[in-house]
Amino acid sequence: MQLPEDVNVVIETGGASVWQNDVVDASKLQRWVYNSEGLQLIDEQPSASMGQAQTLADFLQFAKTNYPAERTAVLFWNHGGGSVSGVSFDENYDADSLTLDELSQAMKEVYGDKKALEVVGFDTCLMATLDTANVFQKYARYMVASEETEPGNGWLYSGWLGSLAKDPSMDGAKLGKAICDSFVKGCKEVGTDKEITLSVTDLSKTVAITSAVRNMGKVVLQKAEKDTSVCAEFARS
Repeated sequence: MQLPEDVNVVIETGGASVWQNDVVDASKLQRWVYNSEGLQLIDEQPSASMGQAQTLADFLQFAKTNYPAERTAVLFWNHGGGSVSGVSFDENYDADSLTLDELSQAMKEVYGDKKALEVVGFDTCLMATLDTANVFQKYARYMVASEETEPGNGWLYSGWLGSLAKDPSMDGAKLGKAICDSFVKGCKEVGTDKEITLSVTDLSKTVAITSAVRNMGKVVLQKAEKDTSVCAEFARS
Protein backbone atom coordinates (compact mmCIF):
# COMPACT_ATOMS: atom_id res chain seq x y z
CA MET A 1 0.00 0.00 0.00
CA GLN A 2 1.34 3.41 -0.99
CA LEU A 3 1.15 6.12 1.67
CA PRO A 4 1.25 9.83 0.78
CA GLU A 5 4.26 11.94 1.76
CA ASP A 6 2.43 13.55 4.68
CA VAL A 7 1.64 10.28 6.51
CA ASN A 8 4.25 8.52 8.67
CA VAL A 9 3.72 5.36 10.69
CA VAL A 10 6.42 5.09 13.38
CA ILE A 11 6.76 1.65 14.99
CA GLU A 12 8.73 0.28 17.92
CA THR A 13 9.26 -3.49 18.03
CA GLY A 14 10.10 -5.36 21.20
CA GLY A 15 8.48 -7.55 23.82
CA ALA A 16 8.55 -10.82 21.87
CA SER A 17 11.14 -13.58 22.24
CA VAL A 18 10.62 -14.61 18.59
CA TRP A 19 9.22 -12.74 15.58
CA GLN A 20 7.57 -14.62 12.74
CA ASN A 21 9.70 -12.95 10.11
CA ASP A 22 13.39 -12.58 9.24
CA VAL A 23 13.43 -8.79 9.62
CA VAL A 24 12.84 -7.90 13.29
CA ASP A 25 15.65 -8.57 15.78
CA ALA A 26 14.14 -9.79 19.07
CA SER A 27 17.33 -9.08 21.04
CA LYS A 28 16.89 -5.29 20.94
CA LEU A 29 14.33 -2.51 20.57
CA GLN A 30 14.02 -1.40 16.97
CA ARG A 31 12.30 1.65 15.54
CA TRP A 32 10.86 1.68 12.08
CA VAL A 33 9.03 4.13 9.84
CA TYR A 34 6.53 3.14 7.18
CA ASN A 35 5.78 5.96 4.74
CA SER A 36 5.79 6.83 1.04
CA GLU A 37 9.25 5.23 0.73
CA GLY A 38 8.16 1.93 2.27
CA LEU A 39 9.38 0.33 5.52
CA GLN A 40 12.75 1.45 6.90
CA LEU A 41 14.71 0.65 10.06
CA ILE A 42 15.65 4.05 11.53
CA ASP A 43 16.94 3.40 15.07
CA GLU A 44 18.01 0.64 17.44
CA GLN A 45 18.16 0.63 21.23
CA PRO A 46 19.31 -1.95 23.81
CA SER A 47 16.69 -4.40 24.98
CA ALA A 48 14.29 -2.99 27.59
CA SER A 49 10.90 -3.95 28.98
CA MET A 50 7.98 -2.75 26.89
CA GLY A 51 6.03 -2.83 30.15
CA GLN A 52 7.99 0.08 31.62
CA ALA A 53 6.71 3.66 31.48
CA GLN A 54 10.14 4.99 30.53
CA THR A 55 10.42 2.68 27.51
CA LEU A 56 7.12 4.04 26.24
CA ALA A 57 8.04 7.66 27.03
CA ASP A 58 11.37 7.35 25.20
CA PHE A 59 9.64 6.06 22.07
CA LEU A 60 6.89 8.69 22.16
CA GLN A 61 9.50 11.44 22.55
CA PHE A 62 11.52 10.00 19.66
CA ALA A 63 8.46 10.01 17.39
CA LYS A 64 7.38 13.47 18.53
CA THR A 65 10.84 14.96 17.89
CA ASN A 66 11.61 13.27 14.58
CA TYR A 67 8.15 13.00 13.04
CA PRO A 68 6.04 15.95 14.24
CA ALA A 69 2.51 15.97 12.86
CA GLU A 70 -0.62 18.10 12.81
CA ARG A 71 -2.54 15.03 14.01
CA THR A 72 -1.06 12.16 15.99
CA ALA A 73 -2.44 8.74 16.88
CA VAL A 74 -0.77 6.42 19.40
CA LEU A 75 -1.70 2.75 19.08
CA PHE A 76 -0.91 -0.16 21.40
CA TRP A 77 -0.73 -3.74 20.19
CA ASN A 78 -0.39 -7.07 22.02
CA HIS A 79 -2.43 -8.40 24.96
CA GLY A 80 -4.69 -6.26 27.12
CA GLY A 81 -5.78 -6.86 30.70
CA GLY A 82 -8.19 -3.98 31.16
CA SER A 83 -8.19 -1.71 34.20
CA VAL A 84 -6.39 -4.27 36.38
CA SER A 85 -3.22 -5.16 34.46
CA GLY A 86 -3.10 -2.74 31.54
CA VAL A 87 -1.57 -3.52 28.16
CA SER A 88 1.46 -4.74 26.21
CA PHE A 89 2.86 -7.70 28.14
CA ASP A 90 6.58 -8.24 27.51
CA GLU A 91 7.43 -11.94 27.30
CA ASN A 92 11.15 -11.15 27.62
CA TYR A 93 10.63 -9.50 31.02
CA ASP A 94 8.31 -11.78 33.01
CA ALA A 95 5.17 -10.54 31.20
CA ASP A 96 5.72 -7.02 32.53
CA SER A 97 2.88 -4.78 31.35
CA LEU A 98 2.03 -1.09 31.15
CA THR A 99 -0.48 -0.40 33.92
CA LEU A 100 -2.83 2.57 33.65
CA ASP A 101 -0.62 4.48 36.09
CA GLU A 102 2.43 3.81 33.91
CA LEU A 103 0.57 4.84 30.77
CA SER A 104 -0.42 8.09 32.46
CA GLN A 105 3.16 8.65 33.65
CA ALA A 106 4.59 8.27 30.14
CA MET A 107 1.93 10.47 28.55
CA LYS A 108 2.47 13.24 31.09
CA GLU A 109 6.25 13.12 30.65
CA VAL A 110 6.01 13.55 26.88
CA TYR A 111 2.89 15.65 26.36
CA GLY A 112 2.52 17.50 29.67
CA ASP A 113 -1.00 18.85 30.12
CA LYS A 114 -1.68 19.12 26.37
CA LYS A 115 -4.35 17.08 24.63
CA ALA A 116 -1.79 16.22 21.95
CA LEU A 117 -3.32 13.05 20.49
CA GLU A 118 -6.16 12.81 18.03
CA VAL A 119 -6.59 9.09 18.78
CA VAL A 120 -5.32 6.60 21.32
CA GLY A 121 -6.03 3.06 20.19
CA PHE A 122 -5.73 -0.43 21.66
CA ASP A 123 -5.44 -3.36 19.28
CA THR A 124 -5.78 -5.56 22.36
CA CYS A 125 -8.41 -7.15 24.54
CA LEU A 126 -10.50 -5.51 27.26
CA MET A 127 -9.20 -1.91 27.26
CA ALA A 128 -12.50 -0.09 26.57
CA THR A 129 -13.09 0.75 30.23
CA LEU A 130 -14.04 3.94 32.00
CA ASP A 131 -10.72 3.80 33.87
CA THR A 132 -8.76 3.79 30.59
CA ALA A 133 -10.87 6.65 29.26
CA ASN A 134 -10.31 8.58 32.47
CA VAL A 135 -6.52 8.35 32.00
CA PHE A 136 -6.51 9.33 28.34
CA GLN A 137 -9.14 12.08 28.38
CA LYS A 138 -6.27 14.38 29.42
CA TYR A 139 -4.18 13.51 26.37
CA ALA A 140 -6.44 12.40 23.49
CA ARG A 141 -9.66 13.40 21.77
CA TYR A 142 -10.83 9.88 20.90
CA MET A 143 -10.17 6.33 22.10
CA VAL A 144 -10.57 3.17 20.02
CA ALA A 145 -10.72 -0.02 22.08
CA SER A 146 -12.63 -3.26 22.68
CA GLU A 147 -14.62 -4.10 25.81
CA GLU A 148 -14.40 -7.80 24.92
CA THR A 149 -11.52 -10.08 23.98
CA GLU A 150 -10.19 -9.60 20.46
CA PRO A 151 -9.60 -12.50 18.06
CA GLY A 152 -6.01 -13.25 17.09
CA ASN A 153 -6.26 -11.60 13.67
CA GLY A 154 -6.64 -8.18 15.34
CA TRP A 155 -7.15 -4.97 13.41
CA LEU A 156 -7.05 -4.85 9.61
CA TYR A 157 -4.23 -2.31 9.23
CA SER A 158 -4.29 -2.31 5.43
CA GLY A 159 -7.97 -1.30 5.60
CA TRP A 160 -7.83 1.78 7.83
CA LEU A 161 -4.37 2.86 6.65
CA GLY A 162 -5.76 2.75 3.13
CA SER A 163 -8.57 5.08 4.22
CA LEU A 164 -6.05 7.40 5.90
CA ALA A 165 -3.90 7.41 2.75
CA LYS A 166 -6.89 8.62 0.75
CA ASP A 167 -7.80 11.31 3.31
CA PRO A 168 -4.83 12.29 5.53
CA SER A 169 -6.84 15.22 6.92
CA MET A 170 -9.43 13.01 8.64
CA ASP A 171 -10.08 13.71 12.31
CA GLY A 172 -10.09 11.17 15.15
CA ALA A 173 -13.77 10.35 14.87
CA LYS A 174 -13.47 9.52 11.17
CA LEU A 175 -10.23 7.58 11.63
CA GLY A 176 -11.75 5.68 14.55
CA LYS A 177 -14.74 4.70 12.42
CA ALA A 178 -12.40 3.51 9.66
CA ILE A 179 -10.51 1.36 12.19
CA CYS A 180 -13.76 -0.16 13.50
CA ASP A 181 -15.30 -0.76 10.08
CA SER A 182 -12.15 -2.40 8.72
CA PHE A 183 -11.84 -4.52 11.89
CA VAL A 184 -15.34 -5.91 11.31
CA LYS A 185 -14.52 -6.51 7.64
CA GLY A 186 -11.29 -8.33 8.47
CA CYS A 187 -12.94 -10.49 11.12
CA LYS A 188 -15.75 -11.46 8.73
CA GLU A 189 -13.17 -12.50 6.15
CA VAL A 190 -11.58 -15.02 8.55
CA GLY A 191 -14.76 -16.02 10.40
CA THR A 192 -14.02 -14.44 13.80
CA ASP A 193 -16.78 -11.83 13.82
CA LYS A 194 -19.34 -13.53 16.10
CA GLU A 195 -18.51 -11.85 19.42
CA ILE A 196 -16.26 -8.91 18.53
CA THR A 197 -16.60 -5.40 19.91
CA LEU A 198 -14.72 -2.21 19.01
CA SER A 199 -15.80 1.30 19.83
CA VAL A 200 -14.82 4.91 19.22
CA THR A 201 -15.18 6.96 22.40
CA ASP A 202 -15.36 10.75 22.47
CA LEU A 203 -13.15 11.36 25.49
CA SER A 204 -14.60 14.82 26.12
CA LYS A 205 -17.61 12.97 27.59
CA THR A 206 -15.49 11.15 30.20
CA VAL A 207 -15.92 13.66 33.04
CA ALA A 208 -19.71 13.57 32.77
CA ILE A 209 -19.97 9.78 32.68
CA THR A 210 -17.49 9.42 35.57
CA SER A 211 -19.69 11.72 37.62
CA ALA A 212 -22.79 9.72 36.67
CA VAL A 213 -21.15 6.43 37.67
CA ARG A 214 -20.11 7.90 41.04
CA ASN A 215 -23.66 9.10 41.67
CA MET A 216 -24.99 5.68 40.73
CA GLY A 217 -22.58 4.12 43.22
CA LYS A 218 -23.89 6.35 46.00
CA VAL A 219 -27.47 5.30 45.25
CA VAL A 220 -26.53 1.61 45.21
CA LEU A 221 -24.71 1.90 48.55
CA GLN A 222 -27.63 3.74 50.15
CA LYS A 223 -30.03 1.02 49.02
CA ALA A 224 -27.63 -1.72 50.08
CA GLU A 225 -27.61 -0.37 53.64
CA LYS A 226 -31.28 -1.30 53.84
CA ASP A 227 -31.21 -4.43 51.70
CA THR A 228 -27.94 -6.35 51.14
CA SER A 229 -29.44 -8.27 48.21
CA VAL A 230 -29.04 -5.06 46.17
CA CYS A 231 -25.28 -5.73 45.99
CA ALA A 232 -25.83 -9.16 44.47
CA GLU A 233 -28.32 -7.77 41.93
CA PHE A 234 -25.91 -4.99 41.01
CA ALA A 235 -23.02 -7.45 40.55
CA ARG A 236 -25.11 -9.69 38.28
CA SER A 237 -26.08 -6.71 36.14
